Amino acid sequence: MSRAAGGPVGAARPPLELADRLDRVRGTWTDDEPLVLVFPGETQPVVAHVAGEWRYLSERRHVPGVADRLDLEVATLRRGVPSVEPLSEHLERLVRRRFESPPTDVADRPPGDGGETAAERTSGGRR
Repeated sequence: MSRAAGGPVGAARPPLELADRLDRVRGTWTDDEPLVLVFPGETQPVVAHVAGEWRYLSERRHVPGVADRLDLEVATLRRGVPSVEPLSEHLERLVRRRFESPPTDVADRPPGDGGETAAERTSGGRR
């Protein structure tokens, strides 16, 4: 099968905007007004770059989970391109200290629709 730009022809690829948005959010956590990624959808997962890792919370998730780049790409393909917004726009439901609490294991569910994590994808579904 022919490959184009690192993937099979016709394979779903995350929009290029994701890389730009990750760059805009990375390194802002210690700012007075940190930026976060907000995914579209009913539960609106919110992703922040905290202590060198991507952490996410949503209306159903009260302890931060950790996501890697692949998890965020899959979430973008499933949910749509996240917007970049100041955390202060979400303070009524997400307080800053919740992102700073110890995260759950990286093998926990990513901010997508609850599908498999990058660790499960690369291990053939084994944990």
